Amino acid sequence: MTTDTTLIALRGRHFALQDLPETIRIPALGDRRDEIVKPTTDATVDDIAFALLALDAEVDALYGRVGALRKLQALARRHGARGADRVIDAIPAGKETV
Repeated sequence: MTTDTTLIALRGRHFALQDLPETIRIPALGDRRDEIVKPTTDATVDDIAFALLALDAEVDALYGRVGALRKLQALARRHGARGADRVIDAIPAGKETV
């Protein structure tokens, strides 16, 4: 069985694995300065653990941006901004906590 069919079969056997990627990205760690991209079918358990570290960092960054945009929208709405108004014009220049 080729690695492509192995991955397809694995996805088919387990509903939770339908989004399993073709490859994983292992970040640069320790003395190794380059990240490694390898097929998921060749990954070790440790490779998956390290790939999860990289994905967790990406998720944290996304949640940070989502939170900041939500706060920005709420602040603009609080100051009377409407849908087509520019956010920067709606927020007063003074310091304010959100």
